[in-house]
Amino acid sequence: MKILLLSTYEEKGGAAIACKRLLKALNKQEDVEAKMLVLQKQSEDPDVKQAQEGGFGQMSDLWNVAYERLSFLPYERAPSVRFQFSIANTGQNITSHYLYKWCDVVNVHWINQGFLSIKTIGKLMHGVKPMVWTLHDMWAFTGGEHYAGNNRSFENESGFSELVNRPAKKDLSHRLWKRKKNLYSASPYIATCSAWLKKEAESSSLLSSATIRNIPNPIDLQKFVPGDRMALREKLGLPKDKRLILFGAFNLKDERKGMAYLFDALGKRGSNEQDCLVLFGKGDVPDLGIQQHKMGVVKASDMAKLYSACDVFVSPSVQDNLPNTIMEAMACGCPCLAFDVGGIPEMIDHKKNGYLAKFGDASDLAFGLDFILEHPDLASECRPKVESEYTEDIVASRYLEYYREIQSQWKG
Repeated sequence: MKILLLSTYEEKGGAAIACKRLLKALNKQEDVEAKMLVLQKQSEDPDVKQAQEGGFGQMSDLWNVAYERLSFLPYERAPSVRFQFSIANTGQNITSHYLYKWCDVVNVHWINQGFLSIKTIGKLMHGVKPMVWTLHDMWAFTGGEHYAGNNRSFENESGFSELVNRPAKKDLSHRLWKRKKNLYSASPYIATCSAWLKKEAESSSLLSSATIRNIPNPIDLQKFVPGDRMALREKLGLPKDKRLILFGAFNLKDERKGMAYLFDALGKRGSNEQDCLVLFGKGDVPDLGIQQHKMGVVKASDMAKLYSACDVFVSPSVQDNLPNTIMEAMACGCPCLAFDVGGIPEMIDHKKNGYLAKFGDASDLAFGLDFILEHPDLASECRPKVESEYTEDIVASRYLEYYREIQSQWKG
């Protein structure tokens, strides 16, 4: 079977990383050949191809990205929400690409920010090749929001988006919802990375008749393995005599990652000289009355070392699907603390391999932090959970089963 995976980025962002991991997992299976087609290529991997190559193609890609962002400017509520809403009014015609003609099945992943337009997605849905759309957020069934927050209008006709400057029944999100509805006349084949996202998609007006399977992201357990904690601390320049609390994100100030809740929780615990907050990612954080160690942007190849060196990984996201970071930390034997939200409860077994705090409750987050730090035995239960559900072979076999099922039903 020949499979084509589509993703805006190759290695930038959680969705792209998950897609690249699936590519690797599929290519380990017998009689399977997978390729990944991207807007922006970031490695020398021969299985990853850039959709448009050469100077002209790259200029065209940059224009598509810029045009989509500029199109949203008159509508955006504030600069902070600029990348939380996608119009998808421009992109590439993938159906003319040689890899589309080569493959047996197309698997669309995160394709926003100038790669595929709503119109092109419609062409793929009604194309000559079976198409599966793997959802990494809610965008496919909202009016443009990647995460809808408290706005449940996607269950009907979308509107009143909190991300646009003039929310109304027939605002920008409603108009985009109508464009999607016109293209989703075929019942699409959907995969979601969590049971939570599957339930949300099923409750939406756009995907209520779709065929939806819940298939998690895979992880390479040869790369993410527990290491010698003290030896790694010495290698990374981390204190050996502290309890290390790890927190990080691509952008530390991304409101959705919940840094404010972590800071509140640390404040409620008061001064604790035993602890050190280890931070990775872009952005500065204020003085929180706790020793800090800033790692900056950490290479993907070094993340396993960082997880293994720490006592707890905190991920207080306010809305998330199936975070790669939690899966990675658990694979390295690092217990995780997070809110009981999105797909996270499917990963963390409360008080067994981590702690699930009540959503938005900084006091419970503080309690959970102390609980994990006082129960180091939780670490031994982390990796078995990942081994039982998220290995490359388990996830790849579930995808191949779905691909074959769709092939048998396809009438394109």
